[in-house]
Amino acid sequence: MEAYGIKAGFDDSGKKTGSNSGNLIARIKGAGKRIMFIAHMDTVEEGEKAVRPIVGNGRIYTDGSTILGADNKSAIAALLEAMRAMRGMKNMPDVTAVFSTGEEEGEMGAKHLDIEGIDYAFVIEGIGKPGIFVNKILGHAQFEVEIIGRAAHAAKEPEKGRNAIKAAALAISKLRLGRYGNGDTLNVGAISGGTFVNVVPAKAAFTGEVRSFNKRNMEKMLRRTEAVVAECCKVMHCKYAFKIRSNEIVDPFSVSPRSRIFSIAKTAAKAEGLRFEVEKLNATTEANVLAKKGVETICMFGGGTAPHSVSESLLVEDMVKLRDLIVAVAKSANKY
Repeated sequence: MEAYGIKAGFDDSGKKTGSNSGNLIARIKGAGKRIMFIAHMDTVEEGEKAVRPIVGNGRIYTDGSTILGADNKSAIAALLEAMRAMRGMKNMPDVTAVFSTGEEEGEMGAKHLDIEGIDYAFVIEGIGKPGIFVNKILGHAQFEVEIIGRAAHAAKEPEKGRNAIKAAALAISKLRLGRYGNGDTLNVGAISGGTFVNVVPAKAAFTGEVRSFNKRNMEKMLRRTEAVVAECCKVMHCKYAFKIRSNEIVDPFSVSPRSRIFSIAKTAAKAEGLRFEVEKLNATTEANVLAKKGVETICMFGGGTAPHSVSESLLVEDMVKLRDLIVAVAKSANKY
């Protein structure tokens, strides 16, 4: 940004999220509306193993040993180039570009952004085709379960023990994991417990998440999950603690087709000759956070296929289209 002559700097959100960086924020002063574009800097792998990008036949991919990280490097690259293109343009709104932290782990530096005075926010995700905008996004809540049993020698007096791992396994087996018909999902992602092979385990723990397009459904799934844990612990004569991670609750997101930001998106896509499409997204993004903060928000796609996998790839053409679409969005913002 500084090389482009655009003022930029980091905020102090890293201290609040545990990130090794704050959000990087750059701004081009204009007139009229104030708009914000956001692209997150983190990927699902930490980058300890270097990505070896390969460019061929207009597509970027890897040697198959790592992810590409187009989610969300492609959005960052396109936003950088769009900011360079918009520098010096006349009759433009005030444009802020945010390169944010912690999106993939849910810590989300976006939670700590100062959005005062922002009229519209556009969250860019490095998946899907440019021209696709998202009108519904899943909310999510994470939970922790700790089960307390009783330790005993596994050979000498196992009948005196209360096996916490068995209670945890019983509870997980009773949960309806996976996708529900309405798009809701329930997952248990990690489990731990026990000490030694000759000791009946006195403690076990597992963590999971629920997601839904409906906040009430999220709450119902959490209640059902705790009820299953309670019943299984009763059967196994164990105690339990069920904790909802309050800092990891993100409300579902939706935007009305009649909203102004929807009109901006449609106008911009048409100006760039892109097919305007609307989809719901089976994930959770920074758009959820910004909408809750009270700013009119929409999520847009920037190219990329098979995200979070070693098969991830990206068309160079889509990066160019995304850059131009970002500029078109900015040009259209003052009309609404």
